[in-house]
Amino acid sequence: MGNILVVDDERSIRITVKTFLEDDGHFVETAEEAATAVAVLQSKPMDVVLTDIILPRVSGVDLLRQIREIAPHVQVIMMTGEPTLETASESLRLGAMDYLQKPVSKTEILKAVRNALHIKNLSDERARLEAENRNYLNHLERLVEERTYALVQSEAALRNRAEELSVLNRLARKVNESITVDDVVQYGLGEIVSATAPDLAVFFLREEADLLPRGRYPQELNCSWQPNKVHRVGTCLCGLAVTEDKAIYAADIQTDSRCSLEECRRAGFCSFAALPLRSGSEIVGVLGIASKLPRDFKEHASFLEALANEMSIGLKKSLLYEQVRQHAQELQTSLTRIKESEAERLMLQQHLQRSQKLEAIGTLASGIAHDFNNILSAVIGYAELALMDTPNDSKSRNRLALVLAAGERAKDLVKQILAFSRQGEEGLKPIQIGYSVKEVLRFMRASLPSTIEIRQRIDPDLGLV
Repeated sequence: MGNILVVDDERSIRITVKTFLEDDGHFVETAEEAATAVAVLQSKPMDVVLTDIILPRVSGVDLLRQIREIAPHVQVIMMTGEPTLETASESLRLGAMDYLQKPVSKTEILKAVRNALHIKNLSDERARLEAENRNYLNHLERLVEERTYALVQSEAALRNRAEELSVLNRLARKVNESITVDDVVQYGLGEIVSATAPDLAVFFLREEADLLPRGRYPQELNCSWQPNKVHRVGTCLCGLAVTEDKAIYAADIQTDSRCSLEECRRAGFCSFAALPLRSGSEIVGVLGIASKLPRDFKEHASFLEALANEMSIGLKKSLLYEQVRQHAQELQTSLTRIKESEAERLMLQQHLQRSQKLEAIGTLASGIAHDFNNILSAVIGYAELALMDTPNDSKSRNRLALVLAAGERAKDLVKQILAFSRQGEEGLKPIQIGYSVKEVLRFMRASLPSTIEIRQRIDPDLGLV
C-alpha cells in the first residue's frame, strides 16, 4: 500500500477518488490546488500524485514541473476532461507515469495507481540498489585509498629503513677503518647530519664524572651555546643519559624540567636527544642532537640508537688503540731510560775500572818511587860526600858532578811519579827524621861491604822535622 495525493479543484472528484483508494488500503491526502499540493509534498512523503491538468492559477502540467523539482521520486498520474495531444506529450515529456481521461472508473484509477506504486517500488529499489552500489563503490575506493596509502607508507618506511641500513653499514665500515677517537667522532657526526639533518650534533667523551666535548657539527654556531663547556654526569639531558643508562628524548627543552642547564635553553634549541655510547658495561661517551624546530627524535629511536651502537663499537676499538699506543710509548720511554741507565752504568763501571787501575798503578808507582827515592838519597848523598873529598882539578870531580846531575834528574822524575800517583797531592810535610835515617842506613847496608860495620844511635824522641 502507498501514500497517495489527489489534486483536483472539484470536491466531489476528490472525495470519490479518495474513497476508491482508501477502500483499496491506501493512505490518501487531497488538495484543491497546486500550492496546497506542494505544501503537502514538502511536509509528508508521498508515493503517487493523482492530479487534474486543469487547476486554478497553476495548471497540472506546471505542478508536474514543480513536483519534479521538489520530489523527483514521486510517480505522477495526469487526469483531464479535455485531453489534447499537446498536454499529453508535455506531461509524458516531464515524466508523468500515466495519462487518464475523465470520467475515470474505479478500476482504471486503481489499476493506474497500482502500476504507479509498482513503478515507484521498482524505482525505490533501483535507487536503493544504486545507493548501495555507490556506497559499496565508495567503500571500495576508500579501501583502495587506504591500501594505497598503506602501501605508500610501507614503501616509504622500507625506503627509509634501507637508507638507515645503508648509513649504518657505511658508518660501520668507516669506524672499522678508523684507529683514533677523532676519526670515529668525525665519521659518526657526519652520518648523523646526513641522515637526520639536525641543527646541532655534539659528542662528549666521558672522563670519570666529566663529559668533555670532543666534536660537534656545525663548527661555527650562531647561538649562545658554549661548545667547549664541560658537562657533568647526572646533570642535564646528556648527563642523565649516563646515569640512567638509556637514551633521553625531549620534545621541548624549554619546558622539560630535566634540562637543567640554562645555556642550553638560551641557545634557542627546542627538541633534543641524548644517546649514551657503551663500551661493554661502561658508558664512555654521549651523542647529542638538537633541533631548533619541534621534532620527534623518538620516532627514529631505533635508528639513532643503532647508530650510537656502531659509534660505540668504533669508539671502544679506538680507545683500546690509544691505550695500547700510550702503553707502547710508555714502554718505549722506559726502555730508553733503561738503555740510558745501562749505558750510564757501563760508563760508570768503566770509569770505576779505570779509576781502580789508576789507583793500583798509582799505589805501585808510589811504592816504587818511595823505594827509588831512598836509593837516590843514598846515591846523591854519597856523591856529594865524594865530591867534597875530591880536589877541584880532579877528573873524578866532573864525573861526580855528572852523577849528581843525573841524580837530580832522577829525583825530579820520582817527584813526577809521586805527583801522578797522588793525583796532584804534593807538598812539604813534617816527618819522623829517625825513621828516615834508619831507612837510609838500611839501603846503605845493602851497598857497603860486609867488613864495614854501621853503628847507629838514634834518639826515639827526635820528633817531627
